[in-house]
Order: sequence, then structure tokens, then C-alpha cells
Amino acid sequence: MLTTRGARWWVLQPHPPFACIDARPPAEWILEQGLNRDSAPVTVHVGGCHMAGKRWKGVPRDVAVRALTEGVQACGHCRPDTLLGIFD
Repeated sequence: MLTTRGARWWVLQPHPPFACIDARPPAEWILEQGLNRDSAPVTVHVGGCHMAGKRWKGVPRDVAVRALTEGVQACGHCRPDTLLGIFD
């Protein structure tokens, strides 16, 4: 049985990361892919956007700018077009 003191000690100890957490490092800009593996990007997000789905890849700034200028939709929540200085 854990006492209050023992419980505090256990909580303060470092624990291994959970397997269910995405282990990819955070990206500055994200291209969300379509349903098919070979489909074109669907949406551009700012890195860490909670609306990005599971099918994404991190890209550099110039690739995100090129995608937005070529007509890929910008996320309505994180607004990467505004942060990149692209205005319609």
C-alpha cells in the first residue's frame, strides 16, 4: 500500500513515454495528405495544430508557402497563410 509520501515520490519519478503518443518531433509547418498515399496535399497547418489529422508530414517554410500559393487550402483554425504573410 502506498502512503501519501510514497505516492508523491512515485509521481515525481521520471516515467518512460507512452507508446500511444506520436513520437515524431514537432514540425514548424505541416502538409496534411489526402486519403490516398499518392494524393496531393489537402491542407496546410502550423506545427502543433490540433486540427491536423493523422496523415501529415512536416515541411520547411518554403514548401508550405509554395503549397499555399498553388491552391492548397489553409487551415481555418491555425491560419498558416496569415503567419506566412500570404494574403488573398
